[in-house]
Amino acid sequence: HMKWSLKTKKTPKNLEELKKILFDNRKIKGQLETFFNPINPMDITLKEVDLDEKQLKEIIKRIKQAKNNKEYIVIFGDYDADGICASAILWQTLFEMGCDVKPFIPHRQNHGYGVSIKAIDTIMADKKPDLIITVDNGIVANEPVDYIKKLGIDVIITDHHQPEIEEDKNVFPNADFVFHSTKLCGATVAWMLSREIVKAENKVAKDDDQKIVSKDLPEKMLDLCAIATIADQVKLFGANRS
Repeated sequence: HMKWSLKTKKTPKNLEELKKILFDNRKIKGQLETFFNPINPMDITLKEVDLDEKQLKEIIKRIKQAKNNKEYIVIFGDYDADGICASAILWQTLFEMGCDVKPFIPHRQNHGYGVSIKAIDTIMADKKPDLIITVDNGIVANEPVDYIKKLGIDVIITDHHQPEIEEDKNVFPNADFVFHSTKLCGATVAWMLSREIVKAENKVAKDDDQKIVSKDLPEKMLDLCAIATIADQVKLFGANRS
């Protein structure tokens, strides 16, 4: 037999009462407005999701340099829903921008989780990249990042996992740049980077007749963020709710 556990004996008489019961049962305080009417994801600021604008500008500069010099870029993802969606988002953005870019998803049995020396060797056996960008992993990959740097490859880490902490400070691997927030899933961190790349590309394109990346691209990829947000079970408040 199914056993029901009723959190309240009240029967709501209207939508307002129903909302109140739902909020009380879930111990949600003071978010009524944004809970039912979250802001458009296109308007989420970097600051409200703890993403570093200085790092972002440097990363965009480095990606543009890679595009202009026809450098080979590998996006290093993960094999779960969040990692695959994150890889797809960043790959599609850089591909449409005209970069020479390939996604790489590690193999659960052969490579294990995250950036590993084994996985880097697999990438190298195919073709040596000039730049590796991680999505949804990499924030604790100290040794593998050192290994990548020794091979003469630049590394950008984008991730949402908890970094190592020493003396109350986040400690990151020795990557060239780090774009990190624990407030989102990995795919949405990648999407925020992607959204800013598209904005920057369109700004430049107007000035010098370059190929324009479709302005709608970020909005079109929000379905991937939604899949990743649900699958990775991040809290559905704020930006994640959007």
